[in-house]
Amino acid sequence: MFRRVTVTAGVLALLASGSPAQAGTWVGACALDVTFNFTTPVRATNAVALTVSRPNYSISVAQAKDLDPLTGGVQACHVSPALLAPFRSTWAWGGGESWVWTCEVTDAGGTWNEGWSSSIPLVYGSHVIEGGPGGWSMTVHDSPSLRFVGTMELTVHPDDAVKLAQCRTSGMTSLKMTGILTFQYS
Repeated sequence: MFRRVTVTAGVLALLASGSPAQAGTWVGACALDVTFNFTTPVRATNAVALTVSRPNYSISVAQAKDLDPLTGGVQACHVSPALLAPFRSTWAWGGGESWVWTCEVTDAGGTWNEGWSSSIPLVYGSHVIEGGPGGWSMTVHDSPSLRFVGTMELTVHPDDAVKLAQCRTSGMTSLKMTGILTFQYS
């Protein structure tokens, strides 16, 4: 249902360089808090019954920090080329289904939609998230053109550290993560 996209070393080098390949290409980074709200609680893997949790989820995204304190409002993204106004606010949302999402491991995917203030077109796309309590990797892209591709390394937000620690005993119905989305959009 969802295409897995491998972000190659070449794409990561381009994203890190901040040098767009052509006119009409944006390269940027956004500081984001990403919250997953599960339809059923995430639980620990039950090795005896050989069961794992596979909850569906919705995603809400908040800007994690203001990268431009000189301007009013929160601009969590830095985008180039944009010589006069490189900072942008962003908003994103989505949802998905888990192939597995337990207290120990995650493999899931679904929709990812994102917009920015001024000039960058809205993205309607997909995401895949994999990992576990030590960290998660999330790739996002539009479909089917791959004009937009991004990657995030996510960690548990400090607000939810206790929730994750208690997952094995009480489960969890949401999890807030934080990270930097690095992207290219052409």
